[in-house]
Amino acid sequence: MKKFFVMLIMCLSLGCLFNAESVSAKSNIQIVKQLCKKFKKPVKIISSNGNFAKTILHRKGKNYILVRKIVSYSSGKKYGWTKDGRYIGYNKRAPKHKKVISYFIYNPKTNYFDDLLWIVDNNTYR
Repeated sequence: MKKFFVMLIMCLSLGCLFNAESVSAKSNIQIVKQLCKKFKKPVKIISSNGNFAKTILHRKGKNYILVRKIVSYSSGKKYGWTKDGRYIGYNKRAPKHKKVISYFIYNPKTNYFDDLLWIVDNNTYR
């Protein structure tokens, strides 16, 4: 009976591993491309410089996935600051004063400014 439960737990855990969405990439941009593959649309990366708000607010129905690139500097914890003084949270802790590039992947089905699918930085995503 004990062996049965051990085998059952092993089978369930292996099934969860194979059904989980796995991303095995080495860099942030590779992770972004892998996450966006399921939409079968090209990726358009925009910088935080300039007038990006109009682009973000008019992305619904376009033939691309909008990704915003943000450069910031770590405060030595799980957050940092951009050059223009904006606060940004990270997926993992980063060393103090390290330059961190984050990618915000926006939902292509809506025009909401805060409708993010994933945030990619420090070679992880959430």
